[in-house]
Order: sequence, then C-alpha cells, then structure tokens
Amino acid sequence: MSRFEYLSVLISIVIALGMSEIVSTWSRLLRARARVDFYWLHSFWTVFMLLMMVQFWWGFWEFRVVQGWSFPGLVAVVAESLVLVLAAMALLPGADHGGNIDLRSHYFAHCRVFFTLGALLLLLLTVVDALIGGQPFLHLENAVRLPAIILVASAALFMNERFHVLFALAAAALFIGFVSVSYHA
Repeated sequence: MSRFEYLSVLISIVIALGMSEIVSTWSRLLRARARVDFYWLHSFWTVFMLLMMVQFWWGFWEFRVVQGWSFPGLVAVVAESLVLVLAAMALLPGADHGGNIDLRSHYFAHCRVFFTLGALLLLLLTVVDALIGGQPFLHLENAVRLPAIILVASAALFMNERFHVLFALAAAALFIGFVSVSYHA
C-alpha cells in the first residue's frame, strides 16, 4: 500500500464522519419538524458543506502523484479535512435541543465560527495545493479561491441578512466556477 492510499483511507474516514453528521442532523430535524423553524439559508449551507466534502474527497485524488509525503504534509492534509468537518459541525444544531429549534437564530448565532473556519479552510487548501501538490500560487483555481476567501471572511464579520443571502448566491456561483475549472477534462 502506498502512502497516498494509506492517507486516503484516513481522509475518507474524516470526510465520512462529517457527511454522516450532516445527514444525521437532517434526520433529527425532520423527525422533530413540528418543533423546528426551518431557515433556507441554514439549509443552503448544510447542503453546500455536503457538496464541499464530496468535492474535497474527489479532489484529493490529485495528490496520488505526490511521491515524497512528509509528516508535515500529512498533518496539513488532515488539518484541511478536519477544518472542513468542524466548519460543518459548527453550523449544525446539537442533538440536545429539548424545545423549539429556530434555525435562523441558530444560523446567526454560529455563522461567525462557521465562516471563520471556512476562510481558514480556503487558505489551507491554497497552501497545501502549492506546497504538496506543486500547484503554482498563480493558478486559475486560486483566482476563484481569492474572492472566496475575501467573501467568507466578510461573512464572518457581517451579520446582515441581506449580505448573507447575496453571499450564498455568490458562493454557489464560485463553487460551480471552481468545479468547472478544476474538472474541465
């Protein structure tokens, strides 16, 4: 077994944990739907995070050509996946809710942590792609990541609902653009 194969098992487990947490939370919310005030923006970001996890796992395949894996490289790649999962978990309500669940209030109470972790993730992705994947910093993917980092950091700072709605639309467009650029073949 190669180091990449060995590492890909660990990354797959971490990403599966995050995906499982999202789907389990959806299940809990659906079962408790009589007590849940759903909020479309919260739902959007949970779906977005699920798609990010799928894309992250799919994109990890590009590292199969890396020959010289080091411990710092391993830690950096594992850190990316952990930050991705932590960001999703920061947005999800816990299972300990006994009363009504207002997902709008929950979203705005937790979005600062969620988007801060999102900005950190985008920075880690950029650095790891350059240092481990050999991708130059001046690459088309980073042309999409740079405005994404700025927008995500802004979403962590501003609690204005209109800004968050516009940002969600921009994030969807940037994600589609990133996937289109990354998987054009």
